[in-house]
Amino acid sequence: MRTFASVQPPPSEGTELQQQVISLLQDAAKGIRRHLRKTFHHGDFNPAIIGLLRALSREPGLTIAELSRSTGLVKSYVSKTADQLVSEGLVEKRPDPNDQRLVRIFLSQTAEETHARMERDMESAWMEVVGRIPVGALPVVKRGFEVFVAALKDEQDPPDHGEGRSC
Repeated sequence: MRTFASVQPPPSEGTELQQQVISLLQDAAKGIRRHLRKTFHHGDFNPAIIGLLRALSREPGLTIAELSRSTGLVKSYVSKTADQLVSEGLVEKRPDPNDQRLVRIFLSQTAEETHARMERDMESAWMEVVGRIPVGALPVVKRGFEVFVAALKDEQDPPDHGEGRSC
């Protein structure tokens, strides 16, 4: 496990400071969910579906198991959602040319266009938020996120059930 001893407060301050960080993270999580809902109010896509489309855009032809691992979503949820996306014409299932037992999933042309639009919308929405941060504070914010992301990578997350995963 990675530790950040150089930024650890004295034990007496730690608990109060940790509680303040937890409170800020909870507020940030609520704000992120609200921001994503506002950004994608025009569609029925939940964050898990956005994550699936993003994964398939980055790595076309994943199997259900690979897609599950890539997104951190439960395999049964990925399978059910992939079937739903096939029926909506957003993804295509094709047999693996080297192993007919495997089924690979690809974005349809419609999904590629939809995903590209969603990525542009998301980038624009995040730029709007980041643009409100004073330029002088950006290095501190960046470093805080680097430390936080590193701390998250230190734990082994069990896959969620498709509800809390965003991109």
